[in-house]
Amino acid sequence: MYILGVDGGGTKCKVGLFDEQGKLYSSKTTGPANIYTDLKLALHSIEDACQQIFTEVATRHGLTLNQQDCILSAGCAGASIDHAASQFLTQTHHFKRVFLHTDIHISCVSANSAKDCALLICGTGSCIAKFEHKLIQQFGGHGFLLGDIGSGAWIGRNAVSWYLRSLDENKPSKDVLFECLESHLGRKANDIVKQFGSASANEFASLVPIICSSKSSLVDAWLQQGIDYFAKLIEGNMSSKLPVFIDGGMSELYQNTLAMRLNREVARPQQEAIFGAFAIAKSAV
Repeated sequence: MYILGVDGGGTKCKVGLFDEQGKLYSSKTTGPANIYTDLKLALHSIEDACQQIFTEVATRHGLTLNQQDCILSAGCAGASIDHAASQFLTQTHHFKRVFLHTDIHISCVSANSAKDCALLICGTGSCIAKFEHKLIQQFGGHGFLLGDIGSGAWIGRNAVSWYLRSLDENKPSKDVLFECLESHLGRKANDIVKQFGSASANEFASLVPIICSSKSSLVDAWLQQGIDYFAKLIEGNMSSKLPVFIDGGMSELYQNTLAMRLNREVARPQQEAIFGAFAIAKSAV
């Protein structure tokens, strides 16, 4: 039995091929796999990664596999939305079996070796989960238009909105964030609106390295707002005895500061999320 464990996020998708003992043969990373925002793209990202894996294991291990030989266990962003999950599961799949979970579920299982924990995922979006007695309760994760405070998309949107207001004021600015955005986006408001007026969360999040490189006090204030939000959710909903983990592309920006705010350790997950996807499927079969 072979299991393809999928960690499908809003920015990238990572797939790993495991045997039933948990040996990882190969893993590949492709594009976004949020099944709510773009199901077609998510399916393409997953299938592309699987095909790359099949090609590699045939060359390196002499192992000839196709979809029908494998169970697909996918943990995807957007899977908590009922109609998105239903659309994914009703697609024509050629795998032996297909399981779908939320990305936060597989991450919780991998974070603390399937034991109780709290997990903050902060990357393109943001979400906190309480994993206790094998049950998950989720806080946040409502998408960057309605929430995802502290996430990469949220910070990117804040910065673009602030920059447009600054341009409207038509005042010379020596602010380091203004200068960074001016260099990257130019000064033509119409062009910026055309580019970001209907931009995806991933496109806003892609601005984070530029925004953070400015070392602006305004960016620090946004990050602090994220810390306040995360800390209130954890303190208000979870026991102080529950170990806290953090994962996602924004982790390094928050880990130490959140630990100081909570006055407790905030650790990185013990294993990659693809292992959580594998472990859930193995348990199910």
